[in-house]
Amino acid sequence: MLTNSEEVPEELTPAQIIENFLGTGIDPVMLERQYIDILLHYLRPVEDHRPSISHTQEVIDDCSIITDLIRQIADFNRARSR
Repeated sequence: MLTNSEEVPEELTPAQIIENFLGTGIDPVMLERQYIDILLHYLRPVEDHRPSISHTQEVIDDCSIITDLIRQIADFNRARSR
């Protein structure tokens, strides 16, 4: 909780959030590839980690939201560069 002496963070628009992300120099396409690699590594069953089918489905469903966001950021970056 913020006290009276603390500053309230500035509200950012979605466009500002995307611009801030793109300003970091991170390539959205590479981020998507790394994210998918991490996801596949996490879901791969090994001796001490065997995600259940229901958990795997939940992770994949949630992953699609992040993947779509990253792809839309990449599309925004391409359109902005034209």
